[in-house]
Amino acid sequence: MIELRGWRSGPAVLAASAALVAGSFAPLEAQSGESAAGVRMSVPIDEAQLENGLRVIVSTDRSAPIVAVNLRYEVGSGHEPPGRSGFAHLFEHLLFEQTENLADGELDGMISAAGGVVNGRTNSDRTEYTELVPSHHLERVLWTHAERMRRLVIAEEHFVRQREIVKEERRLRVDNSPYGEAQITIDTLAQDYPPYTHSVIGSMVDIDAASLGEVRAFYDRWYRPNNATLVVVGDTSLDEVLPFVRRWFGEFEAGPDPEPLPPPPTEPRSDGERRVVLEDRLAQLPLTYVAWNAPPGGDPDLAALSVASRILGSGESSRLYRGLVAGSGVANQVLGQLETRFGPGLFLLGALSGPGVDPAATEAAILDEVQRLIEQGPTAEEVEKAVNQLRITRVAELLTVFGKASAIQEARAIRGDAAAVNADLDQIARVTPADVERVTRRWLVDANRTVVVAVPAGDAP
Repeated sequence: MIELRGWRSGPAVLAASAALVAGSFAPLEAQSGESAAGVRMSVPIDEAQLENGLRVIVSTDRSAPIVAVNLRYEVGSGHEPPGRSGFAHLFEHLLFEQTENLADGELDGMISAAGGVVNGRTNSDRTEYTELVPSHHLERVLWTHAERMRRLVIAEEHFVRQREIVKEERRLRVDNSPYGEAQITIDTLAQDYPPYTHSVIGSMVDIDAASLGEVRAFYDRWYRPNNATLVVVGDTSLDEVLPFVRRWFGEFEAGPDPEPLPPPPTEPRSDGERRVVLEDRLAQLPLTYVAWNAPPGGDPDLAALSVASRILGSGESSRLYRGLVAGSGVANQVLGQLETRFGPGLFLLGALSGPGVDPAATEAAILDEVQRLIEQGPTAEEVEKAVNQLRITRVAELLTVFGKASAIQEARAIRGDAAAVNADLDQIARVTPADVERVTRRWLVDANRTVVVAVPAGDAP
């Protein structure tokens, strides 16, 4: 549920961002007279693979002289050995340190000087490193990725420094952030899928216990060309990219075949409701999370569940807002979110109780709205609005080179086909009220439910 990331940017970020907004638009395909809701997008996909297993995907977009580079390693917190949680996230930080040919801090300075933006992010399934730069800097960026793939210098001083940074990040985002522990708990408590039963950020104990030798072994095992996919989107082509890739990555040896995550369950969890109440010393009001395990990425029920999530918890026209905030006043804020990934996702609803409101009343109101949707189904107007909102969001993502690179990576990793990125809009458009009623009856059941309530210190029963 929590994805960890840290933006790294230089003085020319505003220029790069302006170029991204103003110029990185993909062409739309629409038949004459077709309505706005019927607009279709086509993301071109060209693929190749090196002998060492590195997958290369290029999507050409000549609308602006920029490129987005996304190198994904199939290693996230779900791949970590027991007792060593947080390794994948630690490596996200370590890969911005020294390599054999890059000094400490030189990577950030190089991308900044080129007018670009560099970032890294980690979740349960993967770790990925991204850049957005003018297209004539593409080869330089690919060289930096090659340096980090096999020439990282894992020295004691770098390891200790980044370990302390990761620990401080945990303090900032979890330990010293209101409701931070609740956010982690709802995700891990809901899971029966073993790779997802611990958090991405890891525990302080595990991070402290990590040795330099273990860190080097983790790097040598997972940071290999046959465990990586390179996606480049923008002002280039596969014919232009491949010579650079062969030059800088072609000499690397493939490692042992990486162990994939185990096959995820495709049915809702059925062992009964799970519940916990947390005391949060930083909370001013109770926060109630109610969640259900969602199907794994690529499941056909996800499109209708995403519509249901919008209907229940997105915006001031949502059922939760109208019922709990504008109506009864048992909540100040509400949310709805569908988290998808390789394994079981999370259909999450939440509400921040109003002053003096018992969180039990807030929870009951959430469940009443869910039950009403299950029993009566949505209206055609609700489905149409949610479908249009979801399609607009997806189109906005695919209109940028950065968004397209991320979407292509997800399509290839989760559905096994990069070109599946072009099917999303149609899948959402085909959702009907009957589909929403069917998937909510199947997935939003008591035996698949998890509840986490965070209350101010001293208020726990």
